[in-house]
Amino acid sequence: MKLNFTANKRQGQSTLRAVVDFFFPYTQRIRIEAKSTAHFNSKGIYKIDREFYTFRAFFWHYVLTLPYWFKRFLWEYKNALDFLLRQDQFYWQKGAIAFDTTTNSGAYTNATSVSWSHTCTGSNLVLGVGSPYYEFTTSNNTCTATYNSVSMTNQADIIVGTTPTYRSVLFSLANPATGANTVALTFVGGAYGAAGACSFSGCNTTTPIDTTGTNTGASVTSINKTITTANANSFIMDCLKGANTNTSLAVSGTGQVMRWDVLGSNTNINAGSTMPTTTAGNYTPGWTWSTAQDVAYTVMAINEATGVVKKVRPTLLTLKVG
Repeated sequence: MKLNFTANKRQGQSTLRAVVDFFFPYTQRIRIEAKSTAHFNSKGIYKIDREFYTFRAFFWHYVLTLPYWFKRFLWEYKNALDFLLRQDQFYWQKGAIAFDTTTNSGAYTNATSVSWSHTCTGSNLVLGVGSPYYEFTTSNNTCTATYNSVSMTNQADIIVGTTPTYRSVLFSLANPATGANTVALTFVGGAYGAAGACSFSGCNTTTPIDTTGTNTGASVTSINKTITTANANSFIMDCLKGANTNTSLAVSGTGQVMRWDVLGSNTNINAGSTMPTTTAGNYTPGWTWSTAQDVAYTVMAINEATGVVKKVRPTLLTLKVG
């Protein structure tokens, strides 16, 4: 018996077609010719055509589909690789700066210390505390702040007046403890005011503060402060202390959200707000009120993290059969 193997070339096939078939052949056809005796077949030839994949066809098939496999690797298996490499029971994804929650102390009178509970929730947290207050002594009645017994950083501090002095202070703390913990303020002398706290998630905990600003006014019914942020997607927090008696609360400016607004002893203004930003540039938060007075005003911008990651438990789907 004689076997002849022939490819499926056509007569008159062009050189270009031959080159294309060589580099991009998905299939080849083999012809098996079996030589037999004339007793069974007068022509003596049995022909069987069979199509099969050649090694060259498999090779070029996978070379040409490499972009698909690469894309599938990047997108379909990214979370699985992160899961394995980080050796963590959570998957990870990017986050963005967001307002968490706010609390305040309520009005206090002639206090050397004041405290209240604040609950931080989320990851990449920054806590801001505003302390607006006044005192009747001529000494420099400074204020310090802690959260969960951890010291906070004084970011902005301004005084207006002489006796008494009216003061606005902003503190910050990166990576505060989550859950319910105590904000505590300590004063050198007796203070009158109403402080507030705001926490934010998705923050840059290495460089939490972008920029700060302060301003004062004498016998005014409004105040503002323009700050220039270097980074996009930050959160501005402010703190306002007013001196004289008011018949109504202060009103925050456009784009701001009032977080606490308390008339303290002698109905002095104690207020704070937050303001989200979208791009780097100039922002001008501010307040208005009814009665002309001296005021102290502080502002700070909190940075969003770059490439923030936050832990997210994977969602498992369960299918019940029967």
